[in-house]
Amino acid sequence: MSDPQGNPEESDRRRKKGNRTQSALLMLSSAEIVSRPCALLRSIIVQRTIGPELLGISAPMLIIAEFLERVFSMHPGMAIVQDPKGGSGHYRRTMQTITAIRGVIFGVVIILLSVPLAVLNGLDSPIYIAGFMVIGLVPVIRGFAHIDIQRQFRNRQYGGVTKTQVACEVGGLLIAVLLCLSLKLLWPGEKHPENGFWIPLLVRVGTAGILVWVSFKLARRSFRCGWNRSDAMRILLFLAPLAAAGLIVFLSTQGPRQLISSAGYLFDRYDFTKLDLGYFTNAIFFATIPATVGGKIIQGSWAPKLSRLRDEPERFSHSFATMQRFSYSLGMAGLVVLSAGNSWIQVLFGEEYAPAGAIVFVLAYRTAVRLGTTGVRCTFLSLGHSKYVMYMNMGGLLGLVGSAWVIINGGSLLEIAFWITMGEFLSSIMGNLLVTRCTKSLRAWDIWVVPILLLLVGAVIGYFEKSMLEGLNHFLVIFISIFLAGCCLGGSMLIFPQIRPKRMKSMKP
Repeated sequence: MSDPQGNPEESDRRRKKGNRTQSALLMLSSAEIVSRPCALLRSIIVQRTIGPELLGISAPMLIIAEFLERVFSMHPGMAIVQDPKGGSGHYRRTMQTITAIRGVIFGVVIILLSVPLAVLNGLDSPIYIAGFMVIGLVPVIRGFAHIDIQRQFRNRQYGGVTKTQVACEVGGLLIAVLLCLSLKLLWPGEKHPENGFWIPLLVRVGTAGILVWVSFKLARRSFRCGWNRSDAMRILLFLAPLAAAGLIVFLSTQGPRQLISSAGYLFDRYDFTKLDLGYFTNAIFFATIPATVGGKIIQGSWAPKLSRLRDEPERFSHSFATMQRFSYSLGMAGLVVLSAGNSWIQVLFGEEYAPAGAIVFVLAYRTAVRLGTTGVRCTFLSLGHSKYVMYMNMGGLLGLVGSAWVIINGGSLLEIAFWITMGEFLSSIMGNLLVTRCTKSLRAWDIWVVPILLLLVGAVIGYFEKSMLEGLNHFLVIFISIFLAGCCLGGSMLIFPQIRPKRMKSMKP
């Protein structure tokens, strides 16, 4: 038999696949570079306009919206990209129908439960009940988004996905700016007008509308609904574990915030106010930015590739090792940046949000681990074991249980952040144990040793960074944190040259 490595056609085919992977990484990274600053700027403008207390009032409604985004993130894209039959027309038509029906059902349920939700969160006023009803429009609108973008993504055509992402974030920023200006013009004498809690809610509704409009503009197939019983059963069986996993992730990440909001109703504890909830919401938002950005880049770049290599153990193992090292290198860099959370919060959001800085430092470790385990989640989905994602995320429920214990015993927000972080560590351990069960071709060095070493380096640098730079100018601290994160990422690329871009590896002195 001829050696495939010596076959020019085989070598050329592999080179083209590698170039497509690098092109995908570049395109998705570029989309994040544009969209993430827009999302951050939007949040800065909104949170500075309404202040921490009104942010705490809108937080329970935003939690519902984030729950819907968590569920819809397990949307058609997962099934269409990962399922071998996801490319067929009748499969997509059935998926379009299921998506629309699910959106309508979610919206109706939220509207019907708006009064109980308001009472649960201590917001039993007609204006706040109306806020919960408005959030019910989000799933209805998103349910009618065209899923042809996901078909393009399956075929490794990333233009539609990146344009949609950028358009939604830029459009959301414009909506937020217009709403904030209108609020200031209508109530010029108030620093934080009491109706300001509407702004983040209306931004969510507007962003959902932009998503639907852009999805139709970029679609290359007509919008068609249909129904195939076998496809419907296949889709539901594929998405059920992912929906359960999304619910578990929601409970482990947003559950503590919900407990803080409803502590008075559930536990008869009134130690936490809406102001405290605003601080915690701000910290959660900022601390999850690196995981959100890095997770999308990793999943978009490696998920399609791993799906193709599932029947080639040796190449699959090599790709997993590269992805794992890249994921935890990003996690290490994110940990170093977030260790300066106090300076970041005060510079970006203002001194009134200063108490959130200490919470960000604790949540930085959770973010690093969450970002690192993105590769394990991609591996589960590529191998068709979506249920393992659900099992893995169950470890995060430790954060929910620990938060309830803290609230009952009159603890602090830092203790709640600590338990959320511990839940993520437990989830990562469970994921590493499960991935060894999925395939025997993966090495313990890549699963355990490399992640632990990278996280330890990030933790040590972050600790000394916080200790030694405390009290310095905030802008100087931010600059040093970015510089140290860049050094960490650059050092990781020197130690693990396979995670460097191909052009960088081919450069000769």
